[in-house]
Amino acid sequence: MKNKNTAIADDRNGQDEQVAKYYLAAIVESSQDSIVTIDLNRVITTWNKAAENLYGYKANEVIGKSLEAVMLPKDIVELIENVDKIRNEVSVPIYETVRLHKNGKQADLQIALSPVRDATGAVIGISTIARDVTAAKLHEQLKDEFIAVASHELKTPVTSIKAYAELLVQKFSNAPDGTSFSMMTKLNRQIDRLIELIKTLLDTTKLSAGEVLLQMERFDLDALIEEQIEYLQRASPEHQIIFNGIKPHPVVADRKLIGQVITNLVSNGIKYSPKGGRILVSFMQTDEGTRVDVQDFGVGIPEGLNHKIFERYFRVNAPLTSKTQGIGLGLYITAQIVRQHGGSISVDSEEGIGSTFSFTIPDISVNESASE
Repeated sequence: MKNKNTAIADDRNGQDEQVAKYYLAAIVESSQDSIVTIDLNRVITTWNKAAENLYGYKANEVIGKSLEAVMLPKDIVELIENVDKIRNEVSVPIYETVRLHKNGKQADLQIALSPVRDATGAVIGISTIARDVTAAKLHEQLKDEFIAVASHELKTPVTSIKAYAELLVQKFSNAPDGTSFSMMTKLNRQIDRLIELIKTLLDTTKLSAGEVLLQMERFDLDALIEEQIEYLQRASPEHQIIFNGIKPHPVVADRKLIGQVITNLVSNGIKYSPKGGRILVSFMQTDEGTRVDVQDFGVGIPEGLNHKIFERYFRVNAPLTSKTQGIGLGLYITAQIVRQHGGSISVDSEEGIGSTFSFTIPDISVNESASE
């Protein structure tokens, strides 16, 4: 009787496994994203309907062949490296690359890789989930081109308006009622904001297009930080900006752009600490390079949004931040500058407690930077 019950249980478990496999196969086949699995030799083992639509090949045309059939030669090394990482239990972040359609056209894809395991848990293959972002990238490109043209066309007339506004401020500085001078001063301040906005938009398009050339030089990071803090402290006396760092600390980077990174992060801390308070700036040497931390005790970032904070035009839509002015480009520009230096940037934040932004720039010599 016991053997009979065991057999029934085993049979039931087998049926459950078959049902689970059926559901999983149905989900994969009906997915809007391309889902392809490969073995550790990069040979295709499964190919869903969305993959057929994306690449133009039917499953029976590619199963058993190398995934390299739909890749550009320059991307094959990256695939080999990613397969080795997953084989060695190292996660691979979502990344963007280019793949080939059967008709020879190229498509921009966003790809996520994950391990496929056998019953013992050993990695036996890789699942690649791909989403076509060609249209989205084209949309971004057209938007960048429009912003670049509009910003450039606005730059000249706004510069002229600024000059005339400053003349009017001087003219009305001795006006008897003081009202005219006050109004012109406010006008001049708003023009400054418009100039800064135009500059930000131009910086964004240049960084996105990779048109910013780094002017690498050796300088003392501590001196640069002190310069930026001195300026920002005068502009925001209700905040206490505290700097703690080793002196001197030479680095090789683009001094002007790293100064912009520091200014953006400290300004961000000021902006999102509307009640005043401390802003702490520090740096330290790590294995990856020099890390700079900027900590505030302001409104913080809601849970789950830290990974989006460096995206272009992203702004936190929360009660504590809704009244803060901005268009969501400052942190994007900051991140792009850091990444162009070969560095990394991150944020650790808790809503209502504050945020700590950290960026790291690698240690390189002037000779190394000149050869890149």
